[in-house]
Amino acid sequence: MAQAAVITVHPGEKIQAAIDRATAGDEIRIERGRYVENLRVDRTLTLRGISRPTISGSNRGDTIRVIAPMSSSRG
Repeated sequence: MAQAAVITVHPGEKIQAAIDRATAGDEIRIERGRYVENLRVDRTLTLRGISRPTISGSNRGDTIRVIAPMSSSRG
């Protein structure tokens, strides 16, 4: 069984791009900053905020839509 990858997203990068390239079981670490995007999580992942990042969906639909089983978010 392959070990889960850790993908780090820095300000100026897109969280959704990290979600799209992740595989089930990976962890995405989101560094402190402001991210304006709407996220769709369609595989089992962990989204972990580092130092309290802000994700804004700009009042358009769901900011984070999770359609995968057993996903989690922290921070």
